[in-house]
Amino acid sequence: MEQKWSIRLIRFAATFGIIGTYLGSHMSGQMDYSLRPIHAHILLVGWLSVFAWGIFYKVYRVKYKKLVSIHSILGMAGALGLTIGMWMYTLNPFNLGDTFVLVFFIVGGTLLLLAFALFVAITFLTEKTSERKKQCNPLLEAALLFCSVHYQFYLFQYALASDSRTFNLL
Repeated sequence: MEQKWSIRLIRFAATFGIIGTYLGSHMSGQMDYSLRPIHAHILLVGWLSVFAWGIFYKVYRVKYKKLVSIHSILGMAGALGLTIGMWMYTLNPFNLGDTFVLVFFIVGGTLLLLAFALFVAITFLTEKTSERKKQCNPLLEAALLFCSVHYQFYLFQYALASDSRTFNLL
């Protein structure tokens, strides 16, 4: 079960990575950084968090397999709902009602929050090391390290960019 959801989550994350990278490139080319919060959330939530979950499921076995499916669906729906809701809240390209857009945004964020809370629980429900293979793939360890460093870099970059005086340094 974990292997199936691992590749699904990684593919989903890769799609967000492409979208986030394109959006960042577009903003840079236009010299218009008004979509910076959306860009940051696409990359932090859609790319890095979902990618980390996919790698986690590749490395660990969870005792209760149904939780893997529930978490993965919640995480993907939440990442999609939050980022699309944020985009609609910022631009409202379809002239939808403000209430609908706000509820869409909030529901997406709530689903994502539930996915993170469930993930915390899942980390305590993994099989013991003696029950699973003791060998660890160095490539997976490198991927987890990359994800952690990349996440911290984006948080730092976004914090700097939030201060308009330091934004020109980026």
